[in-house]
Amino acid sequence: VDGGGDMYATTKADASTYSIASEWTGTSGVSYGTVTLRNQGLAVSDTATRRFSGHHHIVDAETGANTERVLGAVGLGATAWDADSATAALMQWPHCDQTKVEESFGITSIIITQKQEFLVGTDWPGEVFRRA
Repeated sequence: VDGGGDMYATTKADASTYSIASEWTGTSGVSYGTVTLRNQGLAVSDTATRRFSGHHHIVDAETGANTERVLGAVGLGATAWDADSATAALMQWPHCDQTKVEESFGITSIIITQKQEFLVGTDWPGEVFRRA
């Protein structure tokens, strides 16, 4: 299922959880991690989608140009709204403090830097793969 960037998952009819894979930014069919959702919201934001005339939808707060420091951010929280709001803030890294964003929105997160470093936040419950 293509979640389109953010989703909320309850449980399946048998009360089991949903396992979600996050697709590598700009590479269809290649995931960089998985997480299990049970009554939680998940949001993913990246610089590869929603591009227009060579520009994407994330603006660097300092320069006013496309952000170049972050490839993507993932947020996991109580609601999809919390997770999505947090990923918008996390895309401003390093202008924002990942721990403070997590605390403010009640989420846990991953930031993927332009250097393809994974900054895994507090208590991330999923698995993170490194790109081969």
